[in-house]
Amino acid sequence: MKLKLIVGLSNPINLYYNTRHNIGSWYIKFLAKKYKKNLIKNKKYCFYYIDVKIGDYYSKLVIPDTYMNVNGTIIYNITNFYKIYSNEMLIVHDDLDLDTGIARFKFNHKNSTHNGIKSIYKSFGAKCIFNTLRIGIGRPKLNKNINSYLLNNPSPKEEILIKKTITKCIKCTDVLIKKNKDHAMNILHKK
Repeated sequence: MKLKLIVGLSNPINLYYNTRHNIGSWYIKFLAKKYKKNLIKNKKYCFYYIDVKIGDYYSKLVIPDTYMNVNGTIIYNITNFYKIYSNEMLIVHDDLDLDTGIARFKFNHKNSTHNGIKSIYKSFGAKCIFNTLRIGIGRPKLNKNINSYLLNNPSPKEEILIKKTITKCIKCTDVLIKKNKDHAMNILHKK
């Protein structure tokens, strides 16, 4: 599968990097590290990026450096500038509805309650279709405030599990690009 753009949804990195809601940016940083690349800041358009060759294709790795609810504007501008179709994107984000340690690909994504995903639809239009990689962070226990939960760091135990999950996701992204989505899903979705 050809992915020209892989985006890790994020709030401003300097303020929120280690939080649950910035799992997408964790993923991009881990992926850049795998390819021994350092992200470059585009100050004019508020995002970090780097180009990496995965298999036979170059993919642009991006972390928006703005608030989650406006990530879509940055992504839209990038796709317009580089002539990337929405179905050539993989959007990586946290997911409250998946337990910590679980991740899922979703192809031809069409809706979500995630603010970053809503922002993409707002910028691209409701008919936009793209691919996602959802990384589970679980829900807070005892009905704690969701926003507080998202904007706090995971426990040390959760962090270890999240990092293991991201490592597995990166291997599966390689399979997705180099082989096919069915093979990647079989590996990622296997318990």
